[in-house]
Amino acid sequence: MSLFAGYEFDVSAVMLGFFINNIFFLCALFLVYRLTLIFYAEETAYLATVLTAFFSSAVFYSSIYAESLYLFLLTACLYTLEKGATLTSGILGFLAGLTRPEGFLTSVIITLRSFKTGKTKVTLKSLSSALLVILSFLVFLGYAHLETGSLYVVYHSEATWNKITIFQLVSNTLRSHTLENMTYLLMTLSVILIGFCTVFSFFVGFSRNMYSESRLFPYYFLSAILLIIYVFNGDARSITRLFSTIIPMYWSLSDWAARRPELRLLITFLFTTMMAAGTILFTRWYRFF
Repeated sequence: MSLFAGYEFDVSAVMLGFFINNIFFLCALFLVYRLTLIFYAEETAYLATVLTAFFSSAVFYSSIYAESLYLFLLTACLYTLEKGATLTSGILGFLAGLTRPEGFLTSVIITLRSFKTGKTKVTLKSLSSALLVILSFLVFLGYAHLETGSLYVVYHSEATWNKITIFQLVSNTLRSHTLENMTYLLMTLSVILIGFCTVFSFFVGFSRNMYSESRLFPYYFLSAILLIIYVFNGDARSITRLFSTIIPMYWSLSDWAARRPELRLLITFLFTTMMAAGTILFTRWYRFF
């Protein structure tokens, strides 16, 4: 690879991917901070950024996975949406949908946000942006058809996987009694508990008029949908990785912690411990993907 004229150097694809992923991750963290700052106080935005960086599956943001790029495109899509750049938001959402299949569901947020304005022109623009995001899923299927001759090859392939449910993960761990299995089980169950408690607590507060910011509703609504899909239809071994991009989960935790210093310390310690455990499991080739 040539960086400048006359200067040649060798860079492996793995190291280049590692470098690029970390750049995307740093950009994503900045956007997480800026996006959170739209709805919450500065301390909450800071804590949300820290928790995103120290999530249990944060190792994937540095590995050769699409997680960093997806998080960057997702946060960029949502940030530009809140700033009123609806078309730009749709383009970024479209790209996010090409990165991870469930990315097209971001259209739910854009659509619900379009009903929060009384201006028909803005509403139509928002709906057009949402359709552009949905288009990413059709492009995804079209690419699969061009490459394999089948629109649904990904789902046919996934159907043949030996998926492990939460129940199987618990029963297998209880039978094996190995430290690695116990560590992963505790981490997975903790992440599931955190996800559901933080996201669904919003709806309890919303129903009691505890939240005056109605723009938050679409974010938590989509998060609830994703949580249910990931837990009841996904592989239990992928839960921590899939949950990592559910940004409202960090918002609720940070909002709680910002008002309670002792809780802030506890949550930070918990996330740091889980990140260390997740990284150790990943580097030991544990089935954690």
